[in-house]
Amino acid sequence: FKAAVLASKKAFLQASFKNEELNFIANMTNAYGKKIPFKIKAKFIDAEGQKVIYSFTDLSDMLKLQERFEKQSKESKALLWASEANVFTWDKRSDMLNISDELSKILGTQSTLNFEQAKSVFVDEFDSFYSFFESLRDAQTYIKDIKLYSIDKEILHFRLRAKALEYDEFGEVSLIKGTLRDLSLEDSFFVCQDLLAKIFSFSKEEVVLLDEEMRVIDANDAFFESAGAKDSVYLKDITFIKQGLSDIKYQIIETINQGGSWSGKVWSENNKNKSKLEVIEILPLIDANEKKTGYIMLAMLANNEAQNEKYLEFIAYHDPLTKLPNRFLLYNKLNSLIQKNEQKIAVIYLDMDDFKSINDNFGHQIGDKFLVAISEKIGAMFNGKNIFARIGGDEFVGVINYENLGEVYEIAQNMLRLASDEVKIDELKLKASASVGIALADSELGADDVLQRADWAMYQAKISGKNRSYTFDAKKDVYFKSQYEDGSKILKALDAGEMFLEFQPEISFSTGETLSFEALIRWRKDGEIIYPSDFLPLIKTSSASSNIALFTIKEALLARKMWLENGISAKVRVNLSVKKLFTEEFWHKFKAIFDEDKSLDPTGLIIDVIDAATATNLEVLEIYVRKYKELGIHFSLDDFASYSSSIEALGMLKTNRFNIDNKFCKHIFNSKEALESINMIRFVADKFGLNATIKNIDDKRTLEFLLGLGFDKFQGNIFSLALLAKDAALFKFERPYLHIKDYKNSENFELFKGLVVLKELANEVIANLNQDDKLTQNLKQKIEGEIKNIGKFNQEISINLSKLASSSDSGELYNLAMSIIKECDINLGFSKEIRVE
Repeated sequence: FKAAVLASKKAFLQASFKNEELNFIANMTNAYGKKIPFKIKAKFIDAEGQKVIYSFTDLSDMLKLQERFEKQSKESKALLWASEANVFTWDKRSDMLNISDELSKILGTQSTLNFEQAKSVFVDEFDSFYSFFESLRDAQTYIKDIKLYSIDKEILHFRLRAKALEYDEFGEVSLIKGTLRDLSLEDSFFVCQDLLAKIFSFSKEEVVLLDEEMRVIDANDAFFESAGAKDSVYLKDITFIKQGLSDIKYQIIETINQGGSWSGKVWSENNKNKSKLEVIEILPLIDANEKKTGYIMLAMLANNEAQNEKYLEFIAYHDPLTKLPNRFLLYNKLNSLIQKNEQKIAVIYLDMDDFKSINDNFGHQIGDKFLVAISEKIGAMFNGKNIFARIGGDEFVGVINYENLGEVYEIAQNMLRLASDEVKIDELKLKASASVGIALADSELGADDVLQRADWAMYQAKISGKNRSYTFDAKKDVYFKSQYEDGSKILKALDAGEMFLEFQPEISFSTGETLSFEALIRWRKDGEIIYPSDFLPLIKTSSASSNIALFTIKEALLARKMWLENGISAKVRVNLSVKKLFTEEFWHKFKAIFDEDKSLDPTGLIIDVIDAATATNLEVLEIYVRKYKELGIHFSLDDFASYSSSIEALGMLKTNRFNIDNKFCKHIFNSKEALESINMIRFVADKFGLNATIKNIDDKRTLEFLLGLGFDKFQGNIFSLALLAKDAALFKFERPYLHIKDYKNSENFELFKGLVVLKELANEVIANLNQDDKLTQNLKQKIEGEIKNIGKFNQEISINLSKLASSSDSGELYNLAMSIIKECDINLGFSKEIRVE
């Protein structure tokens, strides 16, 4: 520091008058002998008295951040350019449209176009640029999907988003600037719509795309959460939002123009006027022609680390327990391999035999560890060209590239052998077996068809005695579906009027409003009621399933028409699968319902999409989503976070609501993983501003906890059984008296989680006693680790834990473990009587 001051003495003295300052960097040695770089600012506040204020800024974390951003800059640029967000301007005075060089190549035009030149690329006809923009105008904002011809005369779909920046003396718009985002490319849709929104939105790090004048063009949710609504900050100068940049804006631009990036710590205020210190990195945005077209800004709180974006991308495509690929990734990989038709493909479907007994005897935590161990052993067999995925609780699928069938059979036998290996978990020794089904793919079969065949073959192996394999024979088993499907009976039942609907309400607990009714089909046969779980699986691939779906939709809308006449505005919800919903044949039949009966209101229908993860042709899906939405239909993602869905489906369906089945919540009082999972889902819902509904709620204890966690929308027998349409019209929600604690408060949540962990531990002790009459060393260490934590808020449990850790008597161990479970249950609210009016 002294050396730096002496070296700068002349400049230091020349600057010595009031309000002048000097900036320089010097290394200082800390107590451990390590040199730390500091930025030092010296400011004179009294020239005569030579009073000086020094400020020291530690640059070490900035240098680390610089290295990190340099490493990520190429990836960030690629990510944002892959979004196809092309900047354009229209100046009324010259009546010229300026587009990016990249877009001009796609369209086969120059980057500056007059209207006559532009007409050749517009699919829809317009008289002038002015009339074109007027047709898109919404106040000062222009937002609409438009169609343009590519250089090859293919129709490309773009989303135009722009703002009026200048007006002439007559108050008419004279300058418009905005972006054109290519919606025709699958990569564009996923990278921009999904990755940018999903990966970065989970993080506390803000990512912002700026134009050449440093105005906001696009950003992730983290930025808008801090800065305010999108429309309020769109095309706004970033220095008005990040106030600490205002005095150094041109210094930043100059630094970047000299070749590089700019980084620094600045103070700014969020939209709630709360000050925060941020580390900001600004990088140039370079197009394919090495031309700078704008900037990328990354900002994070100076005292926080951004979450791992790669991990968040990973969990969207992988099973959270085993870390194997999930159903979504499997479907896309398998479908891609089949379409390429370059190699022979086999699918091996593995299902564990009697795995339920492990869960029942030793608990879900041990069961989960068992599945992880088995999946790791089998997964190690699969190299880079093959894939091994978990698609259900104890169901796994392998996709094999093979040259001769002997390879497939050898892998299948090895999978059976590894699945029956003994697994050691702590001191427990567990063993099970598996059944395996094999199906061979060909170019005429889709991914779903091959998986159905493999699933059926696995079932044949299971009913033949388990712990064996069965290969689907296309000649011998060609009529296998007839064993499960009986569409003719269903069609006859429809014609005979044996099918009818019941409706279960979805309510908002906070407002007491009935939001919607889910339509549930029933079959009245020979005086008995047959529920959908007993007959729909038998016809899921037959044409009868479409007839059932269309019947359900029409009857549900007719019921809602009756409700509207009685002053009830609740919508109706119908479950439909992706494969049925997004086909031309079904679309025409669906639309015909409204063409034939104009009194039915399509805006009152919500389609709960099931099996969304099985969608493979995303371009086709997007076209149909647009068709349904233009008709006024709403979408909801059913069974969010289940194995048959994926977070990807939120982006594909462009929906703002999803459903969670209570089966996902039923273990929250006994499993730390289940508890943290439902908390993460609530976090995702809050982060994205989505509407989450918990379905099939049937007990008040779970309802209390979920309300305390922040959920508000529910459906289940606890509120009402399924009702006939006329009875649904009379339904009124009566709010029960509940004991609700704020579990969004981190201290309360951690306390709750601590009790759940103790219950898990006590159950593990009891499970261990089934095989041994004393505690394992591993269990003792776990117990000792919890004694101090629990002692802070429950002395009785802490005392019992201490006794548990030191006891060697099996009877005493059992009694102590049961006492701990009972005490935890009391603290978790199991013993409370809840009065309902």
